[in-house]
Amino acid sequence: MPESELTEDQVREAVRIEDTRLLDNVYELAESQVERAETHRAALDEKAAQFLGVTGATFSLAFTVGGLFLENVLLSGPAVSVVPRGLVVTTWALWLIALALTLVAVWFCFLAYRARSDYRGINDADIFNVEVIEQSDRGIGAANVYSAKPLQQGDAKAYRRYMAVHFWKVAKRNYKVNESKGRRLKVAQGLFIVSLVGMVLSGTLAACAAVQQKSATADSQEGSTKDGSVSNRREESSSPQVQATGTSKPVRRDAKDGR
Repeated sequence: MPESELTEDQVREAVRIEDTRLLDNVYELAESQVERAETHRAALDEKAAQFLGVTGATFSLAFTVGGLFLENVLLSGPAVSVVPRGLVVTTWALWLIALALTLVAVWFCFLAYRARSDYRGINDADIFNVEVIEQSDRGIGAANVYSAKPLQQGDAKAYRRYMAVHFWKVAKRNYKVNESKGRRLKVAQGLFIVSLVGMVLSGTLAACAAVQQKSATADSQEGSTKDGSVSNRREESSSPQVQATGTSKPVRRDAKDGR
């Protein structure tokens, strides 16, 4: 039911009707408001419980797996020095903010799910109100405030008027409780969405840092390979020739040969 601006006196005045069928309709409608408030509360509690599980699992996963991933990429990667410091700080900041927002969302889910002491039901004391029942049965006393005419002995309509007003008060109180639960659950959903965006941005920046490190590592390995090839060539060029190709040794002639 929407929040009512009616006062209790106005509701009591509204139920001062003598037509039995009309009074029965008002009574049933007032009772249905209590039932709808209870159904709404059960639905909100179910949503809050499910969302509490989702946000709690997300926080645990982001805190453990996400933290290890960022640590391996940004703090102990193969080429950490090539990653700009601004990128590292931004990535860590987004991740920490996302974790904080997720934790706050978990708290709001808990507040929406927890039992409320101000939530009311229709208890035995309200139903078996001896004073009202006796006064309605005898047609005297305070029960006359629910009737447009003086009560007659055995008039059951006064009791139905009393219960209709009571149903309205219970439904109004429970509506406020449900509205509070709904607002807290809505805040939790908004915080969780923002935290997911922060986690995605943090993961994207960490992936960019990993790509930079991989590229820098590949360039370093390629440079080392080229330097090694040049060094080997220099060593080969400076070593003595063991065999000469395309030349012949001069023939030594003995002067005694007379040739």
